[in-house]
Amino acid sequence: MNIDELLSYAIRHFGKNSVSELNDNSNLVAFSSPITKNWFALLDLDPKNKKRKLQ
Repeated sequence: MNIDELLSYAIRHFGKNSVSELNDNSNLVAFSSPITKNWFALLDLDPKNKKRKLQ
């Protein structure tokens, strides 16, 4: 699964408001629970690592 597929999956599964870029660093994306609003994951979208596949 690549980064774009992961983001699309997260948006479909958890909702658009559950995936957001962090204001102070546009390379970081945070995932939150749609129910509790607690963050449960952080994804680094560093352009140097854009080609790397997640596993």
